[in-house]
Amino acid sequence: MVKVKICGFTNPADVVNACAAGADMIGVIVDTPAPRSLTPARAKTILSAVTKNVAKVVGMVPRDTAHAIEVARELQPDYLQIHAPMTASELEEIKKATGARLIATVGVPKRVKHPQEIIARALEVAKVADYVLVDTKHPGVGGGTGRTHDWDTSRAIREAIDKPLILAGGLNPKNVKKAVEAIEPYGVDVATGVESELGKKDPELMKKFIEAAKGV
Repeated sequence: MVKVKICGFTNPADVVNACAAGADMIGVIVDTPAPRSLTPARAKTILSAVTKNVAKVVGMVPRDTAHAIEVARELQPDYLQIHAPMTASELEEIKKATGARLIATVGVPKRVKHPQEIIARALEVAKVADYVLVDTKHPGVGGGTGRTHDWDTSRAIREAIDKPLILAGGLNPKNVKKAVEAIEPYGVDVATGVESELGKKDPELMKKFIEAAKGV
C-alpha cells in the first residue's frame, strides 16, 4: 500500500490530526525560502506532536553540507529531505555525519524537453539517498508549489532507479488516485492540496487524501 507523507506543517494540532488520519510521514520545512518555512526551534516543537510509528521528516534547502548537518543534529529527524542540487558525495557526507536517512529531491518541469538529463540526476542521487522524491521544479522554493508536472518523466524515473520513489507536486484528494495508478510510486507527498489556507491543514482533506491514495 502506498505511503502518505504530508508536509509543510506549521502547528502541532494539524500534526495530531494528520497522524490520526493515517499519515505515514510528517514533514516540516526548515531554513528555506518556502512560505511554510520554520526556524529549527519551532520545527522541534511541531515534530514533538508526531505520534509513535509515524516518521519525522525535515525538508530544507541547505546552504552547504555543514548547514544540513547542523539542522539534522539539532532536530534528529527520521529523514532529512534535501531540496538542493548537491552531488552524491555531498549527500553521502551528510548521511554519514548525521545518521539520518536521506530523501533527495529531483525537480521535474510541467513540460520536459530533455528527460534523460532529469533521469540522470535521479540516478546520481539514488546512489546515496534512501528515497528519491520527484517534485514540480520551481526555482528557489523547497516544495509546496501546488503544481503538477510531467508524470511520464516521473514514471520513467521510478523505472530507472533502484530506490523507492515518492511523488510530490500538485497532488490533492481528487487527483492522487490517478497519480498512484499512473506512476505506481512507493509514496505520495502533499502540502498545498490538503490546506484550507497557507500553512493550515484541513482535517477532512487530509483524511480524503489518505483514503484516495491508499485506496481505502
